Amino acid sequence: MWKYQWTKGEIPFTEEVSSVLYYESLGISDIAIKLYMMVQLRAISSGKEKISTTLIKQVAQEELKMVQPMLNTLKSKDYSKLAKYDDLMLPDIEDFIEQERIIVDQKQVMNSLQEGAKRKNEQAKLIDDAVFRLGMLGFSNDVAITVQKVVSENNQIGDISIWYSNYS
Repeated sequence: MWKYQWTKGEIPFTEEVSSVLYYESLGISDIAIKLYMMVQLRAISSGKEKISTTLIKQVAQEELKMVQPMLNTLKSKDYSKLAKYDDLMLPDIEDFIEQERIIVDQKQVMNSLQEGAKRKNEQAKLIDDAVFRLGMLGFSNDVAITVQKVVSENNQIGDISIWYSNYS
């Protein structure tokens, strides 16, 4: 399953990674697969985009709480205690995916807002520069203010030569 890494920072499958995954899932393939998915989603939503043994342990402790008592019983090798568990109740992976998706979506919205603010700031600088240069070229303040108004209303800076040819 390791070949299905979704993270940008791909790490090799080492003996240490194998041991941690096995310890946290006890080799139960359903738990190991879900844990691997959750670890990758957490790595992506955190922005680090890299799996580590520390992250595997952290996600196992946080997200496998419902199965921890059963896994601990298996680890203790006291098989008489296993009789009290009918079946392993695994965490709902869909809820986890939705939770991590929300985190990723929030980060994307914040990045979009920051990019929009940056573009708006750059546009304001360009407008101010254009008005200043028109003034330096001897255009009246009215023409410069009109250019500023037209660009602001159209919310873009394009080829003002077309506009200028219509008004000169």
